[in-house]
Amino acid sequence: NLRVSFVGPYVLSGKSILTKNTSSLATATSSEAINQASIKLVALKGSTSQRFVELNIPKANLTLIDDYDEGVELVVSDQADAMVADFSICAVSVLRFPEKDLTTLNQPLTIEPIGIALPPDDPQLVNLVQNYLNSLQLAGLLEKLQTKWFDNGTWLIQLK
Repeated sequence: NLRVSFVGPYVLSGKSILTKNTSSLATATSSEAINQASIKLVALKGSTSQRFVELNIPKANLTLIDDYDEGVELVVSDQADAMVADFSICAVSVLRFPEKDLTTLNQPLTIEPIGIALPPDDPQLVNLVQNYLNSLQLAGLLEKLQTKWFDNGTWLIQLK
């Protein structure tokens, strides 16, 4: 807040896990439930997810990966029990690979409000953007966008 003004949030995210539907981790509600030496986790190298595991799930066996597709493959091939990532990455991975029997948590392990960073010296712009976000919220458009991007994967066809 000393360098930028934040408007929002327009969505809530947080750290989650991507795992198989059959895994006992699929119903985890806290990092404590995952903090076991027998659990094999993967996280993106140099990411906030890596730091989250190191601080909150230190007993787990952590493997660092270079990209999310590598992490998904390790979970699918049973070389890892779960991938720790932002909820949006986990949700989109479930949509991208419907045949792989993947799931993510119903509620993230942390709560991270996502907003828009704006120049701190322009209160009129901050007010304008906040008013737009409020209008989108009241009209139900933010909820529709959440559903479009994270609950319905039909948009993925456009990426191929």
